[in-house]
Amino acid sequence: MPILNKAERFFELDFLRGIAIFMMMAFHTLWDLNYFKITTFLLYEGFFGIFQKVTAGLFIFLVGICLTISYERCLQRNEDYKTHFLKRGLKVFGYGLLITIFTFFAFPNNFIYFGILHFISISILLSIFFIKLKDKNLLLAILLFLIYPLIRSISLPFPYLLALWPNYYLPTFDYFPLLEWFPIFLLGLFFGQKLYPNGVPKIKLDFSKFSFFKPVNYLGRHSLFLYFIHQPILVVLIWLVSGFS
Repeated sequence: MPILNKAERFFELDFLRGIAIFMMMAFHTLWDLNYFKITTFLLYEGFFGIFQKVTAGLFIFLVGICLTISYERCLQRNEDYKTHFLKRGLKVFGYGLLITIFTFFAFPNNFIYFGILHFISISILLSIFFIKLKDKNLLLAILLFLIYPLIRSISLPFPYLLALWPNYYLPTFDYFPLLEWFPIFLLGLFFGQKLYPNGVPKIKLDFSKFSFFKPVNYLGRHSLFLYFIHQPILVVLIWLVSGFS
């Protein structure tokens, strides 16, 4: 078995992540236009509602796939994957905490207490226990998909399970409860181990020589950085275009 290059990236994953970043920026542009009362799009129902869920779901699915590759690389180098996942999860949680702190002071009535970065960080930490389940992750994902509509109707009168339960909701700009989105993460773990056995793609794709793909792949390689900076840039641009109003 060849030793995997720790820094090796796979074209198709960067490309899909770049597509997801582009979709996210497009959705957030519309959201900002609504927030500043320039437009009145119905963003959480119909086409845009599906668009938003597909965008977030693609991100989460890819995180699951990439973790299976990291897992195989740790095993081949005799590294402790649990320590690797712990550090990675805490790092992402730290980024999420920065967003919580900023939005708490900037938008106290709608601050982000459990957004997509919080969700991803907790999922990475939980993957320490789920990564070795392999095919059972598919069964667990299906089970959660089936029971979610039932538990969603159960209301909780207290906020202690905000990160877990989908039916206790405080006003917030971004909310990803575990029980709603974790099945998609589990699917990422399952398909990652099927499509990238031993961390190697079954079908190697690389269209990077075509100029069309380069900008998209660039977005995918810098997704976390772009996640942080795109909203301030969008707000400034909308402010300028709207005539400083």
